[in-house]
Amino acid sequence: MSNATKRSISACCGVQENLIEEVATAYRSVWKPKHQYNGLLYRTNEHIVAACFGEVFVALKDIFIVKVADQPKYYFSSELYKEVGFSDMGAKLVQKSNEMVIGPLSKISRKIMMANYEDVAGLPTFIVVDFMRRIFPIGVESVVVPYYPVANDMVLVMGNQPDSVWRAHVLSFNILRKVVTGHFFTELNDGLWVPEATRNQEIRFDSVIGVANGTWQRQYSVWLE
Repeated sequence: MSNATKRSISACCGVQENLIEEVATAYRSVWKPKHQYNGLLYRTNEHIVAACFGEVFVALKDIFIVKVADQPKYYFSSELYKEVGFSDMGAKLVQKSNEMVIGPLSKISRKIMMANYEDVAGLPTFIVVDFMRRIFPIGVESVVVPYYPVANDMVLVMGNQPDSVWRAHVLSFNILRKVVTGHFFTELNDGLWVPEATRNQEIRFDSVIGVANGTWQRQYSVWLE
C-alpha cells in the first residue's frame, strides 16, 4: 500500500500511520445489503456518489480491507470528477481530475451514470445521470419545496460560461410556459447591482438556480447583496 493511501486512511480514522498495516486485501466488488430494496452490488470502475466531504462524484478504483490498530477496516479509493457547470437542461457537468478520494465503504451513497457531453474548454465533459437519487426516508435535510419566481424577485441565472451566475429582476412570470420575463443587472461595485442597458428578456425556469440573497435599496433599481 502506498504512503499516500496510508496518509488518507490515517486522516479518515484519526489514527497514526504506524498503526496501519502495510498490506491490504483487495476486492473487485462489495455488496451493500441496505441499498435499494434488496441490496446492491458495487464494482470497481463504476461511477458513484460518495459522501466524504459533501456529495462528490467519483469512479471506484479499489475496494480493500486493511487492519488499523489490529482491527479490520473497509475502504475504497476512487478518482474524483470535478463539477464544471450545468447543461442546457440543468444537469450537472463534470470532468476528470487528478485527485483521488479515499474513504470508508460506509460513505458510498449510490450509483450514477456518466453520459458524454460536448467538450468544455477543450476537455472531455460528462453529464451526471443521478438515477438513484434518494427520496425516502425523508428527513429535514432532504425535503425540497418547489418555488417559482414571482414579480420583483432577484433571481440567480446560469450564465453562458461554466461557474458564471447572472442576476435578473423578475418583472412577470408564466407558470404554464415555465418562463419569467426579467431584466438583467450588472455589479456596480462590491455587492451593489444596477440594471444593465439591455432589453427585458425571457428566462426559462430551468436556467434559474435560485433566489438571490439581498434587499432592494431603491425600488427595483438598486440591489444590495
